[in-house]
Amino acid sequence: MVDFTFKRKAFRIRECAFCGINEIGNSKADVVYLHSTDSGEKDVSKSIILQKQYTLLTDLKYSEEELLENIKKNCKYEIRRSEREEAQVHFFEKKQLCENLEIIKRFETAYNQMFGEKGLSRYRFNRKLVEKAIESNSILISSCTNINGDNEVFHAYLHDNDSCVLMYSASPLWGKNNKDKANEIGRMNKYLHWKDIQYFKNNGFSRYEWGGITDPDKPNGIDKFKMEFGGRVIQCNNYIIPISLFGRVYTYLVRRRSSEK
Repeated sequence: MVDFTFKRKAFRIRECAFCGINEIGNSKADVVYLHSTDSGEKDVSKSIILQKQYTLLTDLKYSEEELLENIKKNCKYEIRRSEREEAQVHFFEKKQLCENLEIIKRFETAYNQMFGEKGLSRYRFNRKLVEKAIESNSILISSCTNINGDNEVFHAYLHDNDSCVLMYSASPLWGKNNKDKANEIGRMNKYLHWKDIQYFKNNGFSRYEWGGITDPDKPNGIDKFKMEFGGRVIQCNNYIIPISLFGRVYTYLVRRRSSEK
C-alpha cells in the first residue's frame, strides 16, 4: 500500500494506492486520493468522487521471454536498436534522490516544458507530492539518455512492495526541429519502459500498471504507444474522499472544475 500526506495550497492531501476503500482507516487529512483500486463501488456516498479508469496491466509473473514476446514487433525492434546504440539507463530510489536533488529539477523542467509546448500547462509537475513520495520511499524515478548523455527521458512510478503505477513521463520535444532526434527519443522512451519492466520484475514486483488509457476501443496516440507493450486492459476505480469540512470544499471545487471543461 502506498500511503503519504502532503500539502496542496491550504489542503492536506493523503495519497493512497493499491488498497481497498475500507483499508484506508482514519485520516487527519482533508482529502484522501485513492488510486488504482479494484474495490467495488458499494457504499460510496454522494460526497465521494468516483473516477472510473481504463488502464493496462503488465503481469510481471511471466518470464522476461514471455513479456518480450507480447511486445509488438516494431516496438521490439526499437528497443533492440536503442540497446545497440548503447542508450544509458539509470534508476533512482530514495537514497540517490535525497543525495541528488538535481535529478528532480531536471525531471520537473522537462515535464513542464513538454506540457507547456503542447498547450497543456495546467498539467504541472507536483513537486510537493514527489518530495513526500521520496520521503515515504514510495517512488522510483528512471531516466535514459543516448550514449553522449543527451536527450534525457524520464519516468516516475508510485509503488509499494508488489505493485507499481506510472505517474509521470517526460521527454524532450524535438519533433518540430529535428526528426532524427525525435525518433531517437521515441526509441529511448520505449527502451526505458522495457528496462523499467525488467527492473520491477527482478525486484519481486508482480503488477506493472501503465497509468491509465482513455478508451481501449478508440485509443489515442499515447494509448497506442502503451498498447505496443501488450498489457491487458483492466478497469480500476480512483476515489477522491473528503474527510473534513475543508475536504468537502475541495471536492466541490474539483466537481465544478470538471463541469467547466
